[in-house]
Amino acid sequence: MPRPVKATPPDYARRRERAKATRTRVLDAANALFIERGYVATTIETIADRADVSPETVYSAFGNKRSLLSELVDISIAGGGSAPPVLEQDWVQELSAEPDVHRRVRILAGRGSAILERRAAIDEVVRGAASADPEMATLRTMGSAQRFAGQRELLRIVIGAAGLREGLDLAAAADILYAVGSPETYRLLVVDRGWSGARFERWYGDTLERLLLDPTGDMSGDVRTSVAEPPARATSA
Repeated sequence: MPRPVKATPPDYARRRERAKATRTRVLDAANALFIERGYVATTIETIADRADVSPETVYSAFGNKRSLLSELVDISIAGGGSAPPVLEQDWVQELSAEPDVHRRVRILAGRGSAILERRAAIDEVVRGAASADPEMATLRTMGSAQRFAGQRELLRIVIGAAGLREGLDLAAAADILYAVGSPETYRLLVVDRGWSGARFERWYGDTLERLLLDPTGDMSGDVRTSVAEPPARATSA
């Protein structure tokens, strides 16, 4: 008697790939529409139409426009949908291992500038959304707090055993980094004043060195320290 043929199990891997591809199409469509039309004028229906899916698919995957925009911000900061949060990325470990504080500042300036460039367009969307939607305003405030926490941790790694400028403590130094490395400062200098990305990066590093580092101290302090657990979301450097 012939043995019964077992049913072939569903191709879960292929199904996951299709779901991932659909999610990416929705995110790409939302990103383009938010930038083209703004947050308020963009609807779930227009996003679905651009992504060639049903509105129900968008709602099922993301819930609402706020969640979509929030995820786009996270992706722009981390550098891609599959990238880990900033504080878990390889360059932060390289930063920690670099013995020279001047070099650490330049690494931070380079990476921070790249993050600001990636997030510039979507930050404008968030800024407009916050003025029209109280919940987006709250999310923007939370995002700023998370950025500060991430930058403070990066600053702790950068300074290491090197001295801060006289009269400056870590809390005040973190405030300076928060202002220098902010989306608002980037927009003023690069978007409004037309600076190149390279010029902004040089200014970023020069300003941090001048305002934060002790010119008479030991600038080769070793940073033998572990990286703290990152905040809930990736944050701009």
